Amino acid sequence: MREGAVAGRLVPLVPGYDELGTSLRSPGSRRRRTAYAALDGTGAVLGTLLLELPLQDNEHLAELDINVPPAHPNRGVGAVLCERARQLADESGRTTLLGEVYVPAGETGETWSGARFARKHGFTVENEEDHLALELPASAGQPSAPDSGYSLVSWVGACPEETVAEYARMTSAMEQDVPTGGVDRTPAQWDVGRIREMEQRLEMQGLALVTTAVRGADGEFAGYTQLFVPADNAGEVLQDDTFVLRAHRGHRLGVALKAHNLRLLEREFPDRRRVHTWTGDGNAAMQRINRAFGFAPMERMYEVRRTTG
Repeated sequence: MREGAVAGRLVPLVPGYDELGTSLRSPGSRRRRTAYAALDGTGAVLGTLLLELPLQDNEHLAELDINVPPAHPNRGVGAVLCERARQLADESGRTTLLGEVYVPAGETGETWSGARFARKHGFTVENEEDHLALELPASAGQPSAPDSGYSLVSWVGACPEETVAEYARMTSAMEQDVPTGGVDRTPAQWDVGRIREMEQRLEMQGLALVTTAVRGADGEFAGYTQLFVPADNAGEVLQDDTFVLRAHRGHRLGVALKAHNLRLLEREFPDRRRVHTWTGDGNAAMQRINRAFGFAPMERMYEVRRTTG
């Protein structure tokens, strides 16, 4: 899977062996993830398929990830795996297949093999995002103190008990706000139980959490940002959500949140050398913030969709 996923890409972020293996061996209650391999007559793996089925939200979706190493081109392996995904989606009553195609800088949707494959098999582009990377250390030069009337609170690991309910509400608000292009996806609703299950699964997979939230003058959360630090992906960090409630925008809270969280990351995990993030064209404010921090574009992510049947 990794050989196929990293081929031709500059700084891809691919799950490590332990992270992926744990997620497959210990499934959660909200998603079912299954792995498939295409084998030749000798038992050698020619390509892989990961299929994820949401079990509580968006039960019309089936999310697939197909990878064929460059050592096995033009043998129809990807087509076989794609057809298998369609069959499995049909058997599960799913009506929509979703996938992601990463197109490196210098390539286009017309020239990159993964994009051509998706188009050939009936997928259409429904959402686009830039994959950006930031070299560490990088926390200097940006203010980490929010505007007057706001205060920051941070934690590493699980959310403190006294703030987890507020954090769950913020996560639900983030789901409502994130753009999805033409993808028919219903925003998930988060509660304390769902947050705790997510934290437990991430810990099992070797992912540490670094989080900073901001409170308004009324003491309520106004925004937050979170980083994932994978144990078996040396040096790499995933920027997850960064979100500020609409009523609190215009106070440079996004900058303060990210700067403070980067400083916390660099203090707690000094071995890390790169942060990855994904930002859509429609999110102009976050695009400006990311570029101000020094995030540089590595590739373009196309979210692609196909109806089954």
